[in-house]
Amino acid sequence: MAPVALAFAVLDASAGRAADLGAVLAVRTVPLLGLVLLGGAVADRLPRRTVLVATHLGAGLSQGAAAVLLLTGHYALGAFAALEFCNGALTAFTSPALRGVLPELVPPGQLRPANALLGLTANAGKLLGPPLAGLLVAGAGPGWAVALDAASYLPAAHLLARLPARRPAPAAPTAPAAPTTPTAPTTPAAPTTPTTPTTPAAPAAPTTPTTPAAPTTPAAPTAPTALRRELREGWTVLRHTRWIWWTTWSCCATNLLLVGPWQVLGPALAGPALWGALLAARGAGLLLADAAAYRLAPRRLLATGQLAGLLLPLPLLALGRPAPVPWLLAAAFASGLGLALSATAWDTSLQEHLPNEVLSRVSADADVLAYLAIPLGQLACGPLTARFGAPAVATAAARAQAALVLLPLLSPAVRRLPHAAAPA
Repeated sequence: MAPVALAFAVLDASAGRAADLGAVLAVRTVPLLGLVLLGGAVADRLPRRTVLVATHLGAGLSQGAAAVLLLTGHYALGAFAALEFCNGALTAFTSPALRGVLPELVPPGQLRPANALLGLTANAGKLLGPPLAGLLVAGAGPGWAVALDAASYLPAAHLLARLPARRPAPAAPTAPAAPTTPTAPTTPAAPTTPTTPTTPAAPAAPTTPTTPAAPTTPAAPTAPTALRRELREGWTVLRHTRWIWWTTWSCCATNLLLVGPWQVLGPALAGPALWGALLAARGAGLLLADAAAYRLAPRRLLATGQLAGLLLPLPLLALGRPAPVPWLLAAAFASGLGLALSATAWDTSLQEHLPNEVLSRVSADADVLAYLAIPLGQLACGPLTARFGAPAVATAAARAQAALVLLPLLSPAVRRLPHAAAPA
């Protein structure tokens, strides 16, 4: 519900200026870029259940504050931007923890069905939320839609609190690398932090046998030093694992060319009623694709997900033409199919082929590169639309993404990555 309510709250207050909506959406992305790496390190160090409960409670509070502003008539663009900044900061900790917690709860062979079920429940809200939000916005105003969205975080936090609390296992330098990612050792930076050789002078002091425990208590690295080392470990794994590197940059291109134009130009081109229907149609596609992903087990899951990305630009292309409403709804439905299949393939591939102790950090590194393009696309929509018009910008962005999404398939590492649960 929040995307519909917040989008039209900003558009109503700014006399329909797409640039203002783009600015608010971009402000939400700034803390994602700045804090998602820290979020990955925290999720690899602390119990991920604790991280998820805290972030959901915080999101409920920030959305509740937004609802209060709307319902009391104190809406201000700056206040909304500040609350979206808080939501982005919380998401920076939520996403890495959510990816890392699943392998702690289910066996490796069930990761794809588990990701599909997780997407199924999340996307059910995307199917039911937009039309409900559209009705609330039209009938009672955006404040009530935002209030209901804020209240939904409380039961989510309660359910997350019932998960078993497990601290991620510390990285072990002797752990062998996953066979499917031979170019990326599981803990590449570990040899730079030996446990006891940091005090080689201790054996040279035999005249002081009264302190034999000294060699076993080397000076622990400071927290900033340990954090930097952990961040380097995650980045090294990402950089030297070709299939992660290629698909991450593909996500970056998709976010630049589709996410910004879809979020900014979509409401302006479609209007409130049709925009809610398009989001609902896309939600239905997400739901159906997740149900299919629960059963389907392609041998090359990542490559299948990459091909599904060809469906993503269809609704933006249809809006730019513009196409009749039935075609718009069909395009939105197809994009939901592609988005869910791509997301399930990506998350499952990470969880299958990376050790759990670095999973949150690597996924956070991939996220920050992918998210980097979102504010650029959002902020560019305003001036590009003023110069070329919204239909032309939407059409050009959709065509460019359709071409770039195929580039990772040029890499054998992407094409040939096996799916662990695929039938022999």
